[in-house]
Amino acid sequence: IGVLDVVVFCGLESLGILAILGNISLILVLLRNKYLNRASFILMLSLATADVLHGIVTTTFFFPPVILKFSPMPEIGIRLYNIVDWTAWAVTLTHMSAICLDRLVAIMLYSRYNQLVTVPRAQKFCIFVWLFFFTVNTIFFAFNFCCLTQPLREHNYYTFGYLNYDTPQFNIYTVYYTPVEILTICILSVSNPITLVQLYRRHKRKVALRMQGSFKSSVAGGILTTHRSQWQRASTMLLEMSMKMGSRSISTDVRDMAARRANRQQQRILVQISVVALIFFAYMTAYYISYYVDYLQSTATMIFNSFFYSTTHMINPVIYFSLNKEMREQLIDVLKCYYRTITCRPKPPLPSRSNTHREQTIDRAHPSCTTYSETMPFFSSSSVSNYK
Repeated sequence: IGVLDVVVFCGLESLGILAILGNISLILVLLRNKYLNRASFILMLSLATADVLHGIVTTTFFFPPVILKFSPMPEIGIRLYNIVDWTAWAVTLTHMSAICLDRLVAIMLYSRYNQLVTVPRAQKFCIFVWLFFFTVNTIFFAFNFCCLTQPLREHNYYTFGYLNYDTPQFNIYTVYYTPVEILTICILSVSNPITLVQLYRRHKRKVALRMQGSFKSSVAGGILTTHRSQWQRASTMLLEMSMKMGSRSISTDVRDMAARRANRQQQRILVQISVVALIFFAYMTAYYISYYVDYLQSTATMIFNSFFYSTTHMINPVIYFSLNKEMREQLIDVLKCYYRTITCRPKPPLPSRSNTHREQTIDRAHPSCTTYSETMPFFSSSSVSNYK
């Protein structure tokens, strides 16, 4: 066992464990906080479930041979793991495409979004994908079709690939899954740039409208002040004017705060879409190079393939929790709740009604200043209903 073996094993296992824990945390947050009344979050829940299965497969089957230097899994175990892994991989591909199309429809056809994308349709899509691909992979298992995936000894177990046979056989998995992979790449390549461009245009349009509105309000305020200074000299009228100007200043501050928050949310959306797409494309590039380009099948390529594969399945919860303050708070609440349940501690008292009302005053002051989208998990569940 060399130093490289230890480093690769620790890195891959850490990514796998992070994928399991992160996606389980995301699932708990989605279930506990009633996000599932939106179609987008149903897709996210199904994708997180598939990523949990991927994490289990990688940590217990694909990468332990890196340090063991042999594969302890019997053939029946390899075949069962292949059912789980290929089903989860099909769910990952189809749901990544569905989420990208969901965002594209929400931006391009937002007036018809609620009619086109509904919760029952999302539920039926998820159930169909899981049942269909699980059935297909079970049939592959029953008829012992070629070729199963397992850790590859010829590459020091740094990656996994198709099981080699003494006589060449027809590989049903490449024929069946390669079109799905290519279709996913095409959908992401087309939908993500369009989504990013539309988000950028919307952001610039909002900035221009806000600047124009600020200019008009300042001009109108100056004219109003001039007329009142000419015709209203009494101290009571001056007092009334000062009160109105004070309330106008507060309203402007609230609008500016909401606008800045909307800009930050738009930036988070851009980061999430870009990072997930780049990591997926990096993995697919390393995947096809490592399996189909013979002269580039080096150790570094195999290691990159494994790391990008593991990163693909852990990146979503990392991005959601790191960029969304509300989801972080909900995750902390979930962890505290389960900790109290395990330790049999009583629940803390609920906050008073006056404190809750005071915390929500700013958000309710100007709800029209921020645009929310149910397709973006960075927005709060309470604010999603105000979208367009």
